[in-house]
Amino acid sequence: MSGQILQRIAELSCGTVAPGMWGFLKPVNSLRKLSLSEGSLDQLTEEFPLEKLEAARVLIRGSDNRLELNPILTGEYPLGLFLRRAKDELPFDIVNMSGSLTTDDPPAFGCSRDYLTKSFSGEMKSVLVTFTDEDLAVLRMLGLPCTPAAGLAAMNGKQLRGLFGGTSNFTSAASKEGQTVAVVPSSHRLVLTACSVSELSDRFPNELNAVVGHFLKAVSVKATPSFGGLESPQGAVLTATFQGL
Repeated sequence: MSGQILQRIAELSCGTVAPGMWGFLKPVNSLRKLSLSEGSLDQLTEEFPLEKLEAARVLIRGSDNRLELNPILTGEYPLGLFLRRAKDELPFDIVNMSGSLTTDDPPAFGCSRDYLTKSFSGEMKSVLVTFTDEDLAVLRMLGLPCTPAAGLAAMNGKQLRGLFGGTSNFTSAASKEGQTVAVVPSSHRLVLTACSVSELSDRFPNELNAVVGHFLKAVSVKATPSFGGLESPQGAVLTATFQGL
């Protein structure tokens, strides 16, 4: 029933236009403005039992144990990327910079199961990681594989092992402004965007350093004397990969 609930949320939401100078881009059905009003919430509770809405994480328990809307769905103008395994299937998740609706794992964990992301990434299997919902919207409308960076800077040990397939063989390095740093998980390459795509600016996202720093600390990496590489105490060299947008 989770998929049916997510599909109903999509129906109660509205399409969104690309921000700023990207307004000429054609809207896409997978990206919705999560403009859920009180009436929309009432409609959901009329159509689905409260326990099902809680199981789907649409409603979560607050600090006072009362049910409230998941933060993924709240905000003044929250955007939601609806993920599907196939074009005609029900959504299995809604993601944005607040995280994943259906799981505590970072959205990047489920991005490769989305049929559009897989199609856009092709044989390269590279996925652009964004640090704002606006960048996420632009890249999706451009037909580029993308996922929000939410949660990557705070992963626990189990999540890190899951992302990197239980090894420390991933690519990372000191970054340069205006470029991207590529990090390689077990099946797809996550490319951290080191600029603001929606603003066409080389503004360096502060959150990127937090993500890369978290990865490096997780494997106790130390810098080598020469630029362009980092080396772990076990001798595994983590080489730098830069890819421009």
